[in-house]
Amino acid sequence: MVLALVAAFCGQTLLVYGDATGRELPPLSAAALRGRALWHSHGCQACHQLHGFGGFLGPDLTNLATRAGEGLSARLAGVLDQGRGAMPAFHLSRRAQEDLAQFLVAMNATGVGQVRLGGGAGPRDVLAQALKGVPPPSEDVAAGGALAESLGCIDCHSPKGPGPDLTRLSERLSTADIDARLSVGLPQRGMPAFQLDSSDRARVRAWLEWLAANGRLVRAAFARAERSHGPLLSQLPWFEY
Repeated sequence: MVLALVAAFCGQTLLVYGDATGRELPPLSAAALRGRALWHSHGCQACHQLHGFGGFLGPDLTNLATRAGEGLSARLAGVLDQGRGAMPAFHLSRRAQEDLAQFLVAMNATGVGQVRLGGGAGPRDVLAQALKGVPPPSEDVAAGGALAESLGCIDCHSPKGPGPDLTRLSERLSTADIDARLSVGLPQRGMPAFQLDSSDRARVRAWLEWLAANGRLVRAAFARAERSHGPLLSQLPWFEY
């Protein structure tokens, strides 16, 4: 077992240091360098990851620039000015926010931070497409969906993901059980605790109930994505994670 671990470590080391991506990419711009300094000085890595390295309270931000598109600066400004869930507000100047955006744009160019569906669409993309014609029935449901997206719930809990299917969760768990999962997490299974207040937990529960009501649409969308784009997250070998 020890020899196997040493061999795995050596193999991983060769893969990491043999990757030419960092040598081929242009150096960071002055704005991106200032953004990197902000990333570290404000402790962003304590809750967020870049290429899987960092904390797990918030989502991996390696490819936020791809997900947000032209709305990256506006999305960052909204979250940084007001905070979201367990994330406090950071009162940065507009220039500082733009520097941080430029740093994330540069990180986005370095590769894919999380496993995607074979065709390049992620679980969030499939979910959004499935529910495109079904508007949330209330502001609480919409807010719960935004919270779930910011926490990256669907990345692990899609109908084809490694965790329990979110579209069936409200049918399987009671209100108290869902609150416990959100508050305490399941550390033994890799699920972190989320520091949400009772109002935010209620919004997430409302969204889960709405998601269950539209579960057939969502599950069908993931099945179509699987047929069109190949293997999904749950079918990838362990070394892809």
